[in-house]
Amino acid sequence: GKHSWCQQYNHMLVSKLPPKQRADYARVPAKNIPVNPMLHEVEHVFVPGRADKNSKVSSINQLYASAAIAHLLVASRIKVWAEGGDGMFCLKAAAEFVKWNDVKGDPSMDHIHMVPMKRFGRAIEKLLRSYAKDPSLLMDISRHLIVFATISD
Repeated sequence: GKHSWCQQYNHMLVSKLPPKQRADYARVPAKNIPVNPMLHEVEHVFVPGRADKNSKVSSINQLYASAAIAHLLVASRIKVWAEGGDGMFCLKAAAEFVKWNDVKGDPSMDHIHMVPMKRFGRAIEKLLRSYAKDPSLLMDISRHLIVFATISD
């Protein structure tokens, strides 16, 4: 399709692997990643880090559930990146930025603006207007912002 270079896909199911690779996964259960035995019984085990190019994400609800988890994980990670590189965040009350290293110990951290997830209504608008109702093309549900003074930061 028009945007096939930038789409979200479901993870590859082990059951869709070629026979030899499937046999390898049977011998070494999910590459030492704990999987509920019931999922093995119904052959619903995923290959870590491998997308199934024949299975595009088709549910905006699925995207939002995944994005919510990613948003929380990245929100804590960007603070580490900002700390290591003298990154800055925007203040809520003003259009100015403060260095994370200057405010990270401040107990009233509510003055730092952390970018929220894209509103669901806005995502629906984008799906209808720009993506022909194809949720696999929606890439920016979870987003964050760190500003650095220089490239070397």
